[in-house]
Amino acid sequence: MLKGESYTKAEGDMRCQAKASYQSSGGYAINTALNNGLNTKLNTSSVDQSTGESTTSVMSEKAVSDVLQNAVNLNTVYPVGIVVWFAQNKNPNTLFPGTKWQYIDENKTISLAETSGSNVFTPGGSDLVTIGKGHLPVVPLKYLGTTVSSRGHTHTRGTMNITCEIGYIRSDNAIHSMATGAFSLANGGTGYNGNNTTSGYKYVFNASKTWSGETSNSGARTHTYSGKTENLGSGTALTVTNAYIMLMEWYRVS
Repeated sequence: MLKGESYTKAEGDMRCQAKASYQSSGGYAINTALNNGLNTKLNTSSVDQSTGESTTSVMSEKAVSDVLQNAVNLNTVYPVGIVVWFAQNKNPNTLFPGTKWQYIDENKTISLAETSGSNVFTPGGSDLVTIGKGHLPVVPLKYLGTTVSSRGHTHTRGTMNITCEIGYIRSDNAIHSMATGAFSLANGGTGYNGNNTTSGYKYVFNASKTWSGETSNSGARTHTYSGKTENLGSGTALTVTNAYIMLMEWYRVS
């Protein structure tokens, strides 16, 4: 019979014997066997608290208590500074009373810090970037264009002129003088020869009267012009977000 159990003896059960005179009767332990079991002591040589790899040594009560305590000690399993992830909406402040946790942030990716820890918890980066001229490849761009077309036009002689005079030519009833175009006649005087009247005329040349033609095409030269191409693109920021899966992330602060 074990400690704490009770036994009720039914009347008429004659296997009970007198006090201090136990003998073997049925399946019950006798006095001698009981005494031998109680007098057997635990071999203390097998109790061991030292470290090692033995599979036969017995751990002390304190050693067992320490192992169990550390197994459920939040400070051992979740020390201050640890980061935990959840695939569900969990809050460790509620899960582990007496501890304080802070949510990392929303919509952030993780990048490993330096081994020295000098830049731990330092934010940086962006999901969007705007590229500039310096980000484009080094390639030449064609640029074609023409100057503004104007209607046809002519060039005049301006103030240029050519003049000259040619000596006097006799003109009388039998000889007549004439001039056309840029040439004209100027009367140089009149005389009489018998019944004839004679006159002297000089030829005057004035190019400006009927000058026509083209100016010289010499003096070729180039013209420079500047302009801008049409706008390329719209300046919309470029997304550099990687493919991702969302989780919840907390870290213990105290």
